[in-house]
Amino acid sequence: NDSEIQIRQEVFGSNAIADKELDSFLALCYEAVQDFVLVWLIILGIISIVVETTVGLEDDESCGACWLEGAAILCSVCIVVVITASIDYAKQFA
Repeated sequence: NDSEIQIRQEVFGSNAIADKELDSFLALCYEAVQDFVLVWLIILGIISIVVETTVGLEDDESCGACWLEGAAILCSVCIVVVITASIDYAKQFA
């Protein structure tokens, strides 16, 4: 009987579920950033910061909080990426 089990294991393989290879959290963040809309929001946030802080200011005028809109866009992108990656990370263990 043991020889029959041994032969069956050699022919069909063991009857066990293979361990899943888990993705790292940073890999999941990288996948989340690949979204088309998020890429455009990152680009437009950076452009907004650059334009607001450099273009249209007089020589003696300083930029107080003009960078705030672009920073808010980038901050919201970071929040979306972290939440998306967290959800995907938690799904790996389900």
